[in-house]
Amino acid sequence: MANSTYTFDGIISSGTGYFQKDSTFSASVRRMQTKLNRLGFPCGTADGIFGKDTDTQLRAFQKKYNLTPDGKAGQNTLSKLDSLSPDSTTEKYGRELTHSDWKGGYSTSSISETESLARTIYGEDSTHSTGQAAVAKELYNRKKSTRNFGNYASSNPKSWKGIVFSKSQYAVVTGTETDTGNARHPNQYSSEWENCVDLATKLVKGKVPSSTLGNQCYHLSSNSSYPATSVASTRIQIPSSGGNKFFDYQTAL
Repeated sequence: MANSTYTFDGIISSGTGYFQKDSTFSASVRRMQTKLNRLGFPCGTADGIFGKDTDTQLRAFQKKYNLTPDGKAGQNTLSKLDSLSPDSTTEKYGRELTHSDWKGGYSTSSISETESLARTIYGEDSTHSTGQAAVAKELYNRKKSTRNFGNYASSNPKSWKGIVFSKSQYAVVTGTETDTGNARHPNQYSSEWENCVDLATKLVKGKVPSSTLGNQCYHLSSNSSYPATSVASTRIQIPSSGGNKFFDYQTAL
């Protein structure tokens, strides 16, 4: 089966499946490659593709630690990698999740407020720090607003997870499997992800995220039109080449 069928943590916990040479992308393979590189088994850029160099270095790792050198990263190999190169808290927040894991995150204690916020921010903008700050500002304003946003927030408007997981609010949380992609498997070893976790941590602590967007509380996808009731002077697109659109309404929230 393709490497994308399994997750790093899923293989360790269940003992089922393994990663091997394959041309398909897997965020968990990227995680494995990062650990191999850190431990002195250079397999090149951690790109999530299990190619020849990764196969060679994995076999070398297995041989050194008395594991079966078969080029298959199963439970024993991944457990050893994880014990020798443990993820930081920030990196653990970005572990790969299945679609059902993420969509059920509202009622799952293993997904914290900080993690859910960071994944939402990253899912909306995985590249631009200004866009990530804008999403964080929107989340902050929704939390402070007297209005409720969606099903979960109406029953618990002060809950961060309630705001994040509200249906029809953030497609990267409750949308189709394609919509939730970046939120389910961010590059947890990137500076972009680190920025999202930093923003999420500030939100949970009640700090106002730094942003040039003033009081913007809403955003739209790049192919949507600004509502007629939005204030023209507050409309901004990040990135300007075609990213999310942010705006304020004419009436206060």
